[in-house]
Amino acid sequence: MKKTLLLIYSFLILSPCFANDLQEYNIGHEGMTFIKFAIELENKYQIKLFFDESWVDNIQLKKSYSSESILEIVTDILFGANLKFLKRGNIIILTKNKNIKDEFSLQEKVKTEAEQIEFSNEEKNISSLHDQEYKIHEIGTALGKKKVKLFGKVSHFESSQALKGVEIFLPNFTKGVTSDKDGYFELELSPGFHTLNFQFMGLKPSSRKINLRGDG
Repeated sequence: MKKTLLLIYSFLILSPCFANDLQEYNIGHEGMTFIKFAIELENKYQIKLFFDESWVDNIQLKKSYSSESILEIVTDILFGANLKFLKRGNIIILTKNKNIKDEFSLQEKVKTEAEQIEFSNEEKNISSLHDQEYKIHEIGTALGKKKVKLFGKVSHFESSQALKGVEIFLPNFTKGVTSDKDGYFELELSPGFHTLNFQFMGLKPSSRKINLRGDG
């Protein structure tokens, strides 16, 4: 039986460390929605926010911000919202994960015997992974762009090892991309629904259906 590809989208390409940000920002106003705040932040300062819109539906700014760091601003806006965030360069990612390091760390973990998955659980995990091919994965936040970027990482399901040279292509596109030495890839596409196909010699092909709304 062929092995399986594990596809990890979006923000997994980022490092878990917070960058020092000493720049002061002037942004927002009382009553501004979080989504409008994200749009203004990108338009004014070229900082992109990635999040699920359902997480921030009820979040509004309580004031305007003047001469404050972006980390202070985002921390204040998200206070009490049960959300965490990660900043890397000009990208900020929101997450509901309790331990942000577990979600974003790219360091390969050393597996002990106690961490080995039993065969029955592994079969269930593979079945769940196969189910991902039939779901539509929502990616990015709609900001009205004509072209947006999709980032991703491809790794081996059983070993979690990053895979270099995986072919990523769309059925209606003549040109695709291949993953780099760390398993990462990047595609520039029009917003909307796409099917991504993944092929690698010796491994079972895989696909993902996505609704690409914005960079992510």
